Amino acid sequence: MPHKYYTLDQAKQQLPVAEKHLRRLMRLKRALALMDSIEVTCKSCGYDHLQSNTLFNRKYHKHSYEFYKNLEKLEGMGCVVKDIDLGLVDFLGYHDGREIFLCWKVERRTSPTGTSSTPASRGESLAGCSRRAGRTRS
Repeated sequence: MPHKYYTLDQAKQQLPVAEKHLRRLMRLKRALALMDSIEVTCKSCGYDHLQSNTLFNRKYHKHSYEFYKNLEKLEGMGCVVKDIDLGLVDFLGYHDGREIFLCWKVERRTSPTGTSSTPASRGESLAGCSRRAGRTRS
């Protein structure tokens, strides 16, 4: 699949859509990790246990499907997902004839307790993190 390249302004325009999918990915990853940590054992399993186990597995697979669906949407936009836990994605761009990454990190929202980490400005994040991707435009 050919790469999609963004100007800084084009990448900024895509941030609301990218943020929606990335936040969903972050939530789903946490939910799947929690579900993975649950170990169910049963000495005398009956029908009710079988039903509960089937429901649990169905929810797990639904979350897993949604996770990959959102990941595919981000990748389909041309985003390079760097770190889901941190909410870090790159948009490919060009500068001075070289391929670069326009980095963006999702802002942390204030928690119900009133604490928050220092959010990065969206514009500064995109403009300020341009590592070279290593290829030159032909």
